[in-house]
Amino acid sequence: MHDSMYLEKKGIRTVTLVHGAFERAARTYARFAKVSDPRLVVLSSDADVGNPESRRLNLDNTRIREELADQF
Repeated sequence: MHDSMYLEKKGIRTVTLVHGAFERAARTYARFAKVSDPRLVVLSSDADVGNPESRRLNLDNTRIREELADQF
């Protein structure tokens, strides 16, 4: 989060992958860094680290998909 927020403040757009268990902390960090709308892709929070399901991204959010598409 630190690096992403640093780059965002420099005008470099980022997309940050965050495990669901840390989403709230990531949004809080962004708020303290004065980044109003962090672009987060939240990994499934119901899967543990050893589970292959945890690698599946939650891309249901249309805005996130558009942001990812704009990056490439």
